Amino acid sequence: MTAGPSATNANAFVDAITGAAGGGYLQHHTGDPGAAGTANVAGDTTRPAITFPAASGGSATQTGSATRTGWTGGSQTLTHGSFWSAASGGTFRGSITYTASRAVVNGDNVTASGLVVSTSPVAA
Repeated sequence: MTAGPSATNANAFVDAITGAAGGGYLQHHTGDPGAAGTANVAGDTTRPAITFPAASGGSATQTGSATRTGWTGGSQTLTHGSFWSAASGGTFRGSITYTASRAVVNGDNVTASGLVVSTSPVAA
C-alpha cells in the first residue's frame, strides 16, 4: 500500500491549480516564478487561456494548446509557467518548470501543449 493523500484530495489539489472547473490562464516566466507567481515574468505579459480536464489519480494533462500569437516581449528564454484565474490580475494557482526551455523573439507564436500537473504519491 502506498502512503499519501487520498485520490479525492490529490485530484482536488491538482484541480485547484489547473482550474479544471472553469479554465485558467498561463503566464510565461524566464526563471522560477516564486511563491506569489510574480518573479521573473516574461516580457510579454499576455496570458493565453489554458484548459485541463478534471484530475484523475492525482494528475491532469492539458487539453488543446495555449498559444500566444505574435510575441512582443523581446528576445528571452522561457523556462517556467504559472497558472492564474484571470487574463490579468487574478489569483495565482501554482507554477511549473517546462521540460524544455524555449528561446523566443518578437513575432514568434508561443504554444504550450501537453503540460502535466500532478501530485504523488497517491494513497493506494
